[in-house]
Amino acid sequence: VAAILIPCAVATVGWLNVHKPPAGEVIAVLPFEATHGDAQAQRTASDLTSQVTESLSRAPALRVISRSSADRGGSDGPEARAAALKARYVVTGSLAAEGSGSRVQVTVLAEPGNHIVARNEYETGSSELPERSANGVSLSLGARPPKVAAHTRTSIPGVQERFLEGRRLWGTRQKANLDKSIELFQEAAAMDPEYVWDYVGMADSYSVLAANSWENAREIAPKAEAAARRAVDLSPDLAEAHASLGLVFYSQWNWKGADRELQEARRLNPNLSIALFRSALVLCAFGRFDE
Repeated sequence: VAAILIPCAVATVGWLNVHKPPAGEVIAVLPFEATHGDAQAQRTASDLTSQVTESLSRAPALRVISRSSADRGGSDGPEARAAALKARYVVTGSLAAEGSGSRVQVTVLAEPGNHIVARNEYETGSSELPERSANGVSLSLGARPPKVAAHTRTSIPGVQERFLEGRRLWGTRQKANLDKSIELFQEAAAMDPEYVWDYVGMADSYSVLAANSWENAREIAPKAEAAARRAVDLSPDLAEAHASLGLVFYSQWNWKGADRELQEARRLNPNLSIALFRSALVLCAFGRFDE
């Protein structure tokens, strides 16, 4: 798999540059900032940035810039970042301590000019916060709110926190961290067996371990597939679940299965950048470079 992955990753860049999601208002969620500088607050702000971006990407009338692209620009202001990203609107967030908890202020700006379209405040700590924020942004722009897929919320303390920490570890692509991420996803799944994100996380972590030959593929492939299929069963309308199953099939060299699942992921959410990237890998494996 790794021998295919490397050359295909190079070809993928060009494909993504020409393959754009359907037309719509272009919006970028800039990295949220924590006014109190402790490490936990910074992690929370980063998590909220990712979650609001993912939730907003499900709004049918908006074209949402991926998190990795929106993060570029460093200390540039919103107007300069919007110009570089060719975004009509930007979303900013500011996390501030309040008593024993914290609140986040989410602002929608129209560019150029930093014109405030909407500004809302929310208490942190709820698994519904990203959806509420995304709904507020969508409604302020006259767009339908994002669709909420089944089993994407949890009310059990500690479940979402384990998922978020596991996802951070998964993002490092380091074996020890991937092993730890799987432990966290499994703990969360035991606490709330119907929270779909834990199975998405498990499947993706197993797939990365297999792709890098860090574990025996024959032993790990059934675990990855079981987790991904559980995610799809729980939430068949969740694009990320199909993208995870597509990655599992890709790691098994099941190109047709991977193509089918990734096409479904893109149908459900044309903004989902990970589905676009993985689709490009599959097309490369097929030798369909012109697509």
